[in-house]
Amino acid sequence: MLDLARLTRFLSRLGVTQALGLPTELGPELRAALARSVTRASGKVWMGREDHVLRKARLEGSGVVAQRDRKLLFGATSATLEANLSVTDVGVAQEISAPKQLASYDDLQLALSALGEAVRRDSRAAGR
Repeated sequence: MLDLARLTRFLSRLGVTQALGLPTELGPELRAALARSVTRASGKVWMGREDHVLRKARLEGSGVVAQRDRKLLFGATSATLEANLSVTDVGVAQEISAPKQLASYDDLQLALSALGEAVRRDSRAAGR
């Protein structure tokens, strides 16, 4: 569970958790509820031998959420996780151009809120 907490902090720094409407950190109560729910979990991580940089990660897991933990876990009744992360071009200079046209920050927030609501709605529908 501590690895999941670290992953959540990393995803929060990237803005992924906020975009999906998920918590930006996992406190002890949430970690305990998740731990009780896991029925299967496995993963592999590939690190550079010399530079110790993460190159690739693969995570798989599933779980069933007990009735008492469902409210704490956003109404979820079960979950399946399959994630692949590949990191390429580490240490290579990259040219990143600014977009030619930017929308407002309010538009971005609205789009991210809509995305998060859609994910929450889909997860609730899948639990029925």
